[in-house]
Amino acid sequence: MAEPAPDPYASFQEHNTVRWLAVLDALELALDAADRLLADPSAAGMGGPGSPAARGVTVGGPLLAGASAPVAAGADVAGPGTRRARWVPPPGLGPLPDYLGGRVQRLIVRQRATAALLEAAKGATARHLAAVQAVGSRSGSTPAYVDVLG
Repeated sequence: MAEPAPDPYASFQEHNTVRWLAVLDALELALDAADRLLADPSAAGMGGPGSPAARGVTVGGPLLAGASAPVAAGADVAGPGTRRARWVPPPGLGPLPDYLGGRVQRLIVRQRATAALLEAAKGATARHLAAVQAVGSRSGSTPAYVDVLG
């Protein structure tokens, strides 16, 4: 008796599940990086004693093959007041397996919470920048200190 032919649909489902797991892992890693940045802004490599640049560590890493820009690019460098385009799954990704629905919902909740924290941090940074810019710069003939004791 001959072996039954392999079910191509089962093979597609397995491949699709593996791809979805990789996509969700990448999205969660990007979210983890944003959460770490919120917890320690010096980790962005902008300087400061805790920054990777101060420790000689390269910030970033390899991009996920076939990932869309929001997954691969990390921080949004488009500038203030811009919004990223809606995330688009990599080409050829099939339907989300049912059992991953809960993981996706938890990821969405985390993304929304982190986005709210990032917006708050962005607002605080804008206020700090405005305060620094309001001070102005000092020219060579302007006194640097005011003698209040003397």
